Amino acid sequence: MEKIRNSYVNGAPARLSFGLPEVAYMLGVSDRFLRDEADRHRLRFTRLGRRVLITTDELQRYLAENTDRSDADAR
Repeated sequence: MEKIRNSYVNGAPARLSFGLPEVAYMLGVSDRFLRDEADRHRLRFTRLGRRVLITTDELQRYLAENTDRSDADAR
């Protein structure tokens, strides 16, 4: 719980999760791509009722494990 209490961005509480369409938009991919990644056990999501949510921690983990750093090093 301590981690949640101290998670603030510009004085406002930080978001704990994002909806699937939001994550797809942020990454420039389709909802279907993210669902396929979940089917391959590369990305975990949480269901809250009918909503599919991806936590910020999971999104950061996914990006860290699936980002090609060779392009970033070349710059």
